[in-house]
Amino acid sequence: MTGTVVAPAPSTAVSKKVLLPLLLVPMFLGGVDSTLFNSIAYDLPVLTESWRLWFIDGYTIALASSVVLGSRLGARLGPGVTLATGLFVFALAGASPALLDSAATWTASRFIQGFGYALIVSSVASVIGGLPETSERTLGYSLWITTYSFGAGAGPLIGRAFVGMDAYAMLFWLPAAVALVCGVLASGVRGSGSRRSGSSSRRLGQQAPRWRGGVAMNRDGSQGD
Repeated sequence: MTGTVVAPAPSTAVSKKVLLPLLLVPMFLGGVDSTLFNSIAYDLPVLTESWRLWFIDGYTIALASSVVLGSRLGARLGPGVTLATGLFVFALAGASPALLDSAATWTASRFIQGFGYALIVSSVASVIGGLPETSERTLGYSLWITTYSFGAGAGPLIGRAFVGMDAYAMLFWLPAAVALVCGVLASGVRGSGSRRSGSSSRRLGQQAPRWRGGVAMNRDGSQGD
């Protein structure tokens, strides 16, 4: 009887050189957008006195009230899907004011953008919390908070710079463009990993490694290479 050598299923874990920027760039964007309009709201022509405060705070209100929902969606769909979805929502809602001309629609877009960022936050928390080593989790959380804080500190300066150049529309287009690129990359990385694991499962008749917080786990529960 001829023996059959079964190769181990390849790991679908994403390289940290790709994973960390993919997680930290959206954190920076979220920090920027949380304070971007605080100092320039009075310079934006569309906003009226009654809508100005809602426009500024709508993002934070939606973020705070949607994090738990984002975590539940992440548990059902996986952090990769939730991250890509959050980035696309963030990008579309962030660019919307550049195409709209009423205070009500601007404010609504800020609430939707805050919801998108809540999905991003829950995904990042899930991935960092699932890292196998305490040192990795510590570094991940430190980079997360530092990156967000740096973005929040830079937000008012960026806003003032673009308003000074009379290019306030770029405050909507630029973050949206970066978020869109990150969303495409997140979808591509996830899709590539899924195709590799699916092909291996069909060829070898094994269960593909499962994702747990961004770390590939083998069928017996051990960590993948």
